[in-house]
Amino acid sequence: MPIPSVPVFMMGTIVPVSHGIMRPSDGSPAYSLVPPGNAMGGRTQGTRAMSVEFYADYVRHLRTLFAELDQHPERFQTYDVHIELAATGKLIVYETKRRKGQTDSLYYGRSGPGDSPRQIPQGTAFAAIDHFMALNQFLAFNGNLDKLKGEEAAQALTIGSQYPSCAIRFAYRKKGQPKAMSMLMIFVGFNDDHDAEQYVAKIADPAILVDSRPLRGDKVHEWK
Repeated sequence: MPIPSVPVFMMGTIVPVSHGIMRPSDGSPAYSLVPPGNAMGGRTQGTRAMSVEFYADYVRHLRTLFAELDQHPERFQTYDVHIELAATGKLIVYETKRRKGQTDSLYYGRSGPGDSPRQIPQGTAFAAIDHFMALNQFLAFNGNLDKLKGEEAAQALTIGSQYPSCAIRFAYRKKGQPKAMSMLMIFVGFNDDHDAEQYVAKIADPAILVDSRPLRGDKVHEWK
C-alpha cells in the first residue's frame, strides 16, 4: 500500500483541520505525540459550555476497541480502519483493512508540516493514537465547518491548531457478530472539561461542533 501524499481526512473536504498545531497562547503545555508511561483514560464531569456534547465516554469505548483490533485482529472477521492524528505539527496515520481473508496495512507519519511522510512501525502509530484517546475530554466536529468563511474560518483553524485533532473511520464485524458496525468522526482532544469549554468560548461559531447525540450526519456519524 503506497503512502499517500495528502492524508485522506484532515487535508480533505470533510473538515479542513489545520496541521500547524502550536503551543496555546495562554501558556498551557502543548500536546505531545510522545505518550507518557502512565497515560490513563477517564471521563471528567463539569458544566458544558454553550450546549456542546462531550465525548469522553465514546472515545473511552473506542480506545478499548482500537486496542483489541491492534492486538487481536484474529477476533475480527472484517475491518476497515483509517485514523489520522495531528498534533504539535506532526501527523500520524494508522491504516489497516481486512476483507475476504486478505489484510492490507500501512502506518506512516510526518514530523513537520513541510516534511514528506514516511513509514513508521505499527507500535509507534498505535501508541500515539492511544495516547490521544487517553485524554480526559473530547469534542467532535459535526461536518459543518465549511459554513465558516473568511476571518471566521481563519479564527476557527487558528484556535483549533492549539489542540490535537484526530479523524477516525472505523468499520468492523467481529467473528460471530451478525452485522457490521461503522463510524466516521473527527475529534479534538483536551486535558479536561475546562480546556474544552475555553475552546468553545473562543471559536467564532460553536455550531461547527456536535450539540446533540447521537450524531447522524451525512458526512460524519457515530456508530451505525
